Amino acid sequence: MTHPRRTPPPHPARRVSHAALRAGLAALCLPVLGSAARAQELTTPAFTLRCDESGVRSLKRTSDVHDTDYIAPGAALGRLLVRYRTTPNGDWRQLRDAVIRRQAGQPASIEYGLGAALPALASKASPSAERGVGGLRALSDGLVPAASGPGAAAVPTFAWTPEPNEPGGGGPNPVVARRWIQYTFPVEVDVSRTEVFWTAPPQSWRLLYLENSQWKAVAAHGPYTVTANAFASVEFTPVRTLALRIEVTLPPGVGASVAEWRVGPEPPLAMPSDLAVTERFDVGTDVLDWTITLANLTSGRVEIADLGVPLPFAERTPPRECATSRLWTSAECR
Repeated sequence: MTHPRRTPPPHPARRVSHAALRAGLAALCLPVLGSAARAQELTTPAFTLRCDESGVRSLKRTSDVHDTDYIAPGAALGRLLVRYRTTPNGDWRQLRDAVIRRQAGQPASIEYGLGAALPALASKASPSAERGVGGLRALSDGLVPAASGPGAAAVPTFAWTPEPNEPGGGGPNPVVARRWIQYTFPVEVDVSRTEVFWTAPPQSWRLLYLENSQWKAVAAHGPYTVTANAFASVEFTPVRTLALRIEVTLPPGVGASVAEWRVGPEPPLAMPSDLAVTERFDVGTDVLDWTITLANLTSGRVEIADLGVPLPFAERTPPRECATSRLWTSAECR
């Protein structure tokens, strides 16, 4: 394999600090690690990139003898995390969902905007469970493992164990295999779809809804899948209810765990009106220019607490992540 020339990339946090975000701009230039393949999205004589809404999924160099992808399996270059607020004592907000914006007339460039999903139906519900380990907040925090294997980021989960002394109400638990988690909504909702991300799947599961104080199984239009580290989606005949419950059967002597439980359609993304975050990939002759831009859209100040820049290269070391220190931006300094 022929390796491209590599020079150490500038530390993203240092580059941001030097710019001080006074102009709302942080730039990161990464020498490309490449390989060969046929492009699906972006192609130049030197490089092939495959991109989707998550970022750059595949990065290859056409001159490599062996077909080598330099992005880690299941990962994407461009998944950022920005945490900010617009008042000194206000709540912190997060931007981490990318929206692809392909630039017309620029075949060697691709641009993303960073937004946030509007509140999902599950975020309005109160979660509960009779027994289990871990925080119920994990069910609707929007976090799922991005990849499996070495270097995969750990995320909060809710789990059940087969042990008699499993935490929960009612004292010691007789050895039974059935468990449940529940969403209770403040008002009746109409639902016809659910998704569950199993990190350790149960033997089986089903979805119930509350009607006239009784739990009834939904009329599912397909099977309840139990694949690990993947979303299991189920569509069913629409129901109107105040509560939903997932009932699981544990494998013999084994527990189960869930990272996310979504209800209803996927919420749309919204671009913030106070902070514009864009990232652009430009493919050059021997380099991939990755420019991250943060622009203050307000007349006041915006406090940036974190700028997380994961670098999920397919190397022997785990994915690296760089983050800024706390910085201030102001519109008048543009």
